[in-house]
Formats: sequence, structure tokens, C-alpha cells
Amino acid sequence: MTDTQSQETVRYNGFPSLAGPARENPPTPPRPEPRPLSFAPPSGPRRRTAVVLAVLTAVLLVGAGVAAGLYVGAADDRAVAEERLAQRQADLAEVRDRVASSDDQRERAEQAKTALENENAALTACVEAVQHYLWDEPVGAALTTALNTLFAECR
Repeated sequence: MTDTQSQETVRYNGFPSLAGPARENPPTPPRPEPRPLSFAPPSGPRRRTAVVLAVLTAVLLVGAGVAAGLYVGAADDRAVAEERLAQRQADLAEVRDRVASSDDQRERAEQAKTALENENAALTACVEAVQHYLWDEPVGAALTTALNTLFAECR
């Protein structure tokens, strides 16, 4: 092959080839060196996906277990709180009944006290009139006035 022939074969549509002159044998790629196990190539996408899904499944199962435990615990706490509330409401109703009963007794006692005070005031006036009549020993007009007061107060 001559130099002009090689140039003609490399030309394409009248432009020179950028690859340079044609080679007879292409270069061979270098051989890959074996890697130690710590530098093993990453696992394939299927294995990685399976591992990710397994981890996510485990996390979701643990989360579901925790949520179920919290739900059951909250339900038990709610039942206990409802029982406590019902007991306290019953106690409160009992206390309200006792307070109402005490209020009624207090009102009756106040009415009785008022009645006794009124009766005491009336009797006190009568006793004073009797004492005046007996101990002061009124004479004449004072005797008539003492008797009239005695009859008026001790009716």
C-alpha cells in the first residue's frame, strides 16, 4: 500500500479522517485485576431492592406493633378513666344529696329558731309583767296598770 492509497481510504467525502491513519490491529483492553472481597462490586439492583423492601417491611411491622400496643394501652386507660369518672360522679351525686338534705335541715332549724325567738320574746314580756305585778307590789292606779299590762302580755 502506498501512502496515497492509505490517504484515499481514510478520506470520507473529501474530508480527512480525524482518527489518523488506519491501524491493522485494534488495541486490546487491559485485563481487569481481581479485587479483594472487601472491594467486591456492588450487588445487583434486584438484591438491593429486596434488602430495602425487607428493611422497610421490618420497620413497618415494628411500627404497627408499637401502634397496636399504644392503642390497647390507651383503650385500657380510657376504660379505667371512665370507671373512675363514673365513681366520682356517683360520689358527687351522693354529696349533693347530703348537701341538699343539710340545707333543708338548716332551713327547718332556722325556722324553728325564729319561732322560738318570737315565743321567747312574747313569754319574756309576760314574765316581766308578772314579776312587776308580784314583786313591785303596785298600789292604786299602778295596780290597775300592772294588771292591764299582765293581761295584755300573757294572752
